[in-house]
Formats: sequence, C-alpha cells, structure tokens
Amino acid sequence: PVRWLPLGAAAAALLVVGVVAGLLVSDSDGSGDAPAEVAITDLEGLADRVLEDPRATQVTLRAPDGELSAPAAIDADGAGYLVGRALPALEPDRTYQLWGVHGDVVVSLGVLGATPDVVAFHADEGLQALVITEEVSGGVPSSSNPALLVGELS
Repeated sequence: PVRWLPLGAAAAALLVVGVVAGLLVSDSDGSGDAPAEVAITDLEGLADRVLEDPRATQVTLRAPDGELSAPAAIDADGAGYLVGRALPALEPDRTYQLWGVHGDVVVSLGVLGATPDVVAFHADEGLQALVITEEVSGGVPSSSNPALLVGELS
C-alpha cells in the first residue's frame, strides 16, 4: 500500500496540471490569452479594493533617498498587494524580492520579477515592516543586500 502513495500523488498532480492547462487554453476566440488577462484584471481589482479599504493596513515602501515608492496594503486575513509599477526594470538576470520583518526574523514574501506590476503576497499577523531588495533571478532564501525600499507597518 505504501508504494501507491507516490503514484497517487503523481496522478493528482497530473490531474491538477491538466485542469489548469485546460483552463488556460479554453477561451471564446481560441487565442489562449483571455484567462491570463482575466487573472491580471482580477488581481488588479483585488489590489485596488484592499488599497482603498480603510480597514486594511496601508503602507508605502520608500527608497532611502525618497525617489522611489511602492504602495502596499494588507487585509485582515493577511492577503497583501504591492504595486511595483514605479520600480525601474532590472536586467533579466536580476529580480526584486519582497521581505517581511517581524522582530529579528526576516522572511521572503515573494519574488517580484525584474519588472513588477501588481503582486499578491501573504503576511502573517505581527508583521512590522516590508522591505524590497534586488537579488539574482529566482530569488534567495536570505539576503545580505541593502534594502531598496522599506515600509513600516503601524
């Protein structure tokens, strides 16, 4: 019976991949583009709602020189959204990475890519600050790079 667990897990993973692939290629004009556009629009809509919600925790991450900023908001359930459109594009082998700070603990909240737009992340309760660094493409488990932007949560 133990031998079947990996096979069952693999079958379940293939089923999920098949369903996702089916959703990605099925749209009204057959172009395959609509689901990605819908996903982006939905993400932007969710971000707009949280960024405008007075009950959400609002924060603006700022560069030390004040030249760059990126708004972010976190709702009561920990769903967070960062708008990184103002960040300059990085070289393809580099990425922005978002970090959450809770006391002495710093945890990656996501790799944002070389040209971030609206990014979703999850923040645990008690988060004190958000930080963005520049890292190698793919991100890193911990960083020794300086913070490019910092935003303290109230």
